[in-house]
Amino acid sequence: MAEDIGFGRLPRGVKILWERVGPSRTLSLGFFFATGSRFDPPGKAGTAHLVEHLVFKGTKNFTAAGLARSIDRVGGDLNAWTDREEMAFTCSVPAEAWEIAVEVLTQLCLFPTFPEDEFEREKEVIRNEILATLEDPEELSSECFLQTISPGNWSRPVAGTEQSLAEISLDDAKAWWAEYGHPGRLTIAVSGGVEPNLIRDAVAVRLAPWPEVSGEGDRADTPERFQPVFRRWIQPAGFQMVQIIGGYSLPEPKTTREAAIWQVFSMLWGETMSSRLFQTIREQRGLCYSVSSQIFDTEGTWGLQFFAGCAPGNARALLKAFDEETSRLAYDPP
Repeated sequence: MAEDIGFGRLPRGVKILWERVGPSRTLSLGFFFATGSRFDPPGKAGTAHLVEHLVFKGTKNFTAAGLARSIDRVGGDLNAWTDREEMAFTCSVPAEAWEIAVEVLTQLCLFPTFPEDEFEREKEVIRNEILATLEDPEELSSECFLQTISPGNWSRPVAGTEQSLAEISLDDAKAWWAEYGHPGRLTIAVSGGVEPNLIRDAVAVRLAPWPEVSGEGDRADTPERFQPVFRRWIQPAGFQMVQIIGGYSLPEPKTTREAAIWQVFSMLWGETMSSRLFQTIREQRGLCYSVSSQIFDTEGTWGLQFFAGCAPGNARALLKAFDEETSRLAYDPP
């Protein structure tokens, strides 16, 4: 029997983390690849995101509809996302259906077929997703913020642009997955009411056909760092709301405890309804509907971000309130 919380290694260099929750009647399983849009080819931003979509279009043993039905049949949930340095495939099912989750996720990650007849159709789906982002002030302002403070590969839009998406071929997608979707970059995480050794053994058997890859997915390029300078940037748009985002580059924590302290600080300063930013800027002054902060943590970068949306007439007062609350940290921290 495995420990309730643990870490181990599987064949092909795959890492596994587990948490056994004895009373739980559900299981959550995730396959996390240490890769993402930062590794898109030049001029073809959005390749990683397109690959994530295409993986769901069929595997060696499942059609796209078959994948969905296998999880829906047991009342589970199947999802995925791509970020700048992470690609994740996750599944939550009743604990007794754990083998279905293992089978579906291993099929997705080991045996995607990238069907040619689905390629252009899925590109059109993503094109609509890109256009929807341009209509979302929060998404658009966040992208603008990242591109301003870190103008290299890291900050390119995860889904790419209409132009870059059009440049991606099916061969590009297959080549990207062959290079980055390998076991040396994979960490599996499992949590729930199932004996972890059952999951480990079942996954290990299914990993056997995967080609061996040397190393552990070390990055070939140098991580980018946010610019440690003060900048103001304004993007005019036809929205009826103003989105304001600010951020600070911080020294990367040297210990887990130090990282946890920063997370607690962010919660006290802006992440909860009882936090200082929420209580002062929204509750006491009524300058916005939502205001928050968060720690951003990626390879080579660490910082604190805060954001809010307000009516145009409140923008100047909101900026002043942010400045006051930031200055207050020097003499009256949470």
